[in-house]
Amino acid sequence: GWAASILFNPAVRAELERFRCRPDTFSLGVCNGCQLMAHLGWVGHTGERDVATGPAPLLSLERNRSGRFESRFVTVQVEPSPALLLRGMEGARLGVWVAHGEG
Repeated sequence: GWAASILFNPAVRAELERFRCRPDTFSLGVCNGCQLMAHLGWVGHTGERDVATGPAPLLSLERNRSGRFESRFVTVQVEPSPALLLRGMEGARLGVWVAHGEG
């Protein structure tokens, strides 16, 4: 998939890693973008790495228990961030829709 094509292409991987490490960038993964970012280790990991297993995961991408498409309204909280997009929003709680067929 997309993650493998990035992880196994040293030039692409290095370019994305340079972007991610810049202090003036912001990345938002929605739907498949979130899945990609999780597989790349950009979100949902402790930051600790094991040579054999890679990043230590904090999340699991699984199919919905219902086995069907689901849509619901949830609340998220803005964490401290250097992102210009989120400036002045730290601590704000926002309602967002989540809708997915795979979890």
